[in-house]
Amino acid sequence: MTITIDRRVSTSLVVAFLFLVMAGVVVSQTARTAQLDPISAPGRYQIVINPTVRADTFLLDSETGRVWQMTQYTNLEGEPDVWLFKTRIDTKAELEAWSTQQTFKK
Repeated sequence: MTITIDRRVSTSLVVAFLFLVMAGVVVSQTARTAQLDPISAPGRYQIVINPTVRADTFLLDSETGRVWQMTQYTNLEGEPDVWLFKTRIDTKAELEAWSTQQTFKK
């Protein structure tokens, strides 16, 4: 009878030890993930670049959906680069409102 009790105790100790090891691994992974999240998570503003066309560089506000395109003014001293806001049309009504403000080329 004492052998069975010893086996039960030793089995319980092994199970408890394995549980503590696994809990330690989980806590360690959680702490490591929490440290990386601010760095790996994308921010509100993201720069998106077309790798084949340098002029296609955009700034995206991921919260509002607003977009700006990098534009260089070559006719100004120093040829400054600026982010130029791009109009976004999502609905037919927005397209109609926008089109009434445009004029055709002559």
